[in-house]
Amino acid sequence: MNLVTLLKSDSSRVAFLSNEAIAWLAAHGYNMVRDFKTMDLVHCPCTLVPSPFPRSAFEIAVGVQPLYQELYFKVAQDHAFLQATLASTAQQDEFVARLLRVHREVYLDNSDSKRQTITLNIARSDYMVQGSQPLQIEYNTISCALGVLATGVANMHAFFAQRGLVPELNLDRVLLNGGESGLVSAIADAHLLHGFPGAVVLMVVTENETNICDQRKIEYGLFARGIPMMRQSLRQLHALGSLDAKGQLFLEGKVVSVVYYRAGYIPAHFPSEVEWNALELVERSLAVKCPSVPYMLAGFKRVQQELSTLPVVSRFLAEADARQVLRTVSPQWRLDLSDSDTQRVVADAILRPEAYVLKPQREGGGNNVWGADIATFLSSASVADRAAYVLMAVIRPTPQPALMLRKGICVEAEACLSELGVYGVYLHDYARPAEQQVVQNQAFGHLLRTKLDSTLEGGVATGYSVLDNPLLY
Repeated sequence: MNLVTLLKSDSSRVAFLSNEAIAWLAAHGYNMVRDFKTMDLVHCPCTLVPSPFPRSAFEIAVGVQPLYQELYFKVAQDHAFLQATLASTAQQDEFVARLLRVHREVYLDNSDSKRQTITLNIARSDYMVQGSQPLQIEYNTISCALGVLATGVANMHAFFAQRGLVPELNLDRVLLNGGESGLVSAIADAHLLHGFPGAVVLMVVTENETNICDQRKIEYGLFARGIPMMRQSLRQLHALGSLDAKGQLFLEGKVVSVVYYRAGYIPAHFPSEVEWNALELVERSLAVKCPSVPYMLAGFKRVQQELSTLPVVSRFLAEADARQVLRTVSPQWRLDLSDSDTQRVVADAILRPEAYVLKPQREGGGNNVWGADIATFLSSASVADRAAYVLMAVIRPTPQPALMLRKGICVEAEACLSELGVYGVYLHDYARPAEQQVVQNQAFGHLLRTKLDSTLEGGVATGYSVLDNPLLY
């Protein structure tokens, strides 16, 4: 029987566990900012107990992560492919167009630009399970957040089992999470590979950031290894950063070894030319970028759609590996064509919009188009207007109950959906001998987010989902 079914009939027990969860998360620093002006903190939203998740699907998602990372590394190195794939999208999306411009100016037009041989990408591949098969929702190449908070929720569930607070939950079934340590190690390894004595790591953040605990624990983890980290917004970086003649990035007199972006993925992060200038400053430097602009471009939905067919993926991976990746891909279509296949899928989406989701080139949650709004848009949009979007078949996981704790209140929900994210690191250095250039390519942690099945969007920071942990079966 599902743990939630066992617990929900005893309201006093649910209230007790809710208080224990709030106390544990607060005591261990797994919180979010509720009011930035007063630094009022609230526990991260989570489930009281882990949710059942099929072991086979989890293992498939973890197992395929290194192949995805190899694929996206190679895509990010193919500058002509990125420019060509996103050309029509850029005509309708100024944000994509501006990133393409930076990419072209730094990597294609400027042969004198200083080149960092080290590449670091921390990625997260997100899935829902349909039947027993994990199908990818998206592949994230920038600001892959929540690995720290997800680690905390897994540890909280383990504490409940270890202390006997939930006797029905066996400790050996609670899946521990390497997200927090993996994030710290990935950045630390890139910093050490960079090798400049006395260098610092820079985390690029938004001003008035609410998800500070998820970020600060990375900073403190690096400090425990003797690696200082600075936090700056793009605006602050523009004011304080500079390049020397060799291309080293300096900030307050210190060389920056790694620039780790937790901002810079939506237009709102670039309100003026100042922020764009800061991005280009970093891109022209010898700092290791996580991610670089080519990786940012590779993460756009239009590129992900292009990587949904065997002929394209086989350009970058061996055919057997390409087929393994594609088994986790949900059908997707570009919309900037007027051929018969595109006309057919557009007509079907107008007739059956509930079978599809319309995705723009945006991150952060809350951007997709659903239901009748899909039919309304596609019925009136021109072929050119459609270029800003891709169409994807809806993934249909099986709903299950959950106890969702948010802002001190526990809600019993009968029908919830869970989304699995698998974190991974790809660290590469062209300066090393060919057989040693791939320094790391591995998965290192996971994220499970659970939401009401009536909620179309996902995202914890945006309030749609809560953090969870897989109970494998």
